[in-house]
Amino acid sequence: MSRDADGRLDLAVGLAELTSRVLSAENVEAAARDAAAVVSRILPGEPQVGVVVNWVSDRTVFVATGSSDRLREQTFEEGPAVHHEPLRTPTGSVGTLLVRPARPGGLDERARPLVVLTADHLATLLSFRIDLAAREAHTEDLRHTLASRSAVDQAVGILMERRRFGREDALDALRTIARDRGADTTTVAAELIRRLTGAAVGTTHFDEPTGTDANRGHV
Repeated sequence: MSRDADGRLDLAVGLAELTSRVLSAENVEAAARDAAAVVSRILPGEPQVGVVVNWVSDRTVFVATGSSDRLREQTFEEGPAVHHEPLRTPTGSVGTLLVRPARPGGLDERARPLVVLTADHLATLLSFRIDLAAREAHTEDLRHTLASRSAVDQAVGILMERRRFGREDALDALRTIARDRGADTTTVAAELIRRLTGAAVGTTHFDEPTGTDANRGHV
């Protein structure tokens, strides 16, 4: 790994690693944790580094380098020894980069511009990662909604065909059964499909292809 004369991680190499680690992290918290570790190695003396991420309105992620959670909490309390660098993007702040220098006296002249530059880069990366997490959550919600709608629609179709119900009567029947059982309509619909057809709920176009379906169309 390339390091400069002071033993710290070369800036270009460090920013490249920071980009890779944040964007490939499993989730926002893991991205923040990896970022704290890399930023510490970029700065002179490998100071203790914390990252606060304002993820959503009711959730804040806090991670830091260090040996224990208690040490992290005590180390990053407000105080003159801890530098707080906002993680700003054109659309607003996504959090704060916290740096506690290895030596007393605050950040030295070499470290300060590195903190500002690194924070600017990290803010962009975390903003992208937060947006990605939000899109993934939305996609999962949409997948669940479509699957639920598919089950209900299939059950309604079966009742209309086999019991000669109208659509509204079929829906009312499902809702009544669900209410009596204290279950949701989707669960009742799936059970009805299995009982009357012996098959599971049909897939939606959001389901990932597997097995034969994945190879269909390939010779």
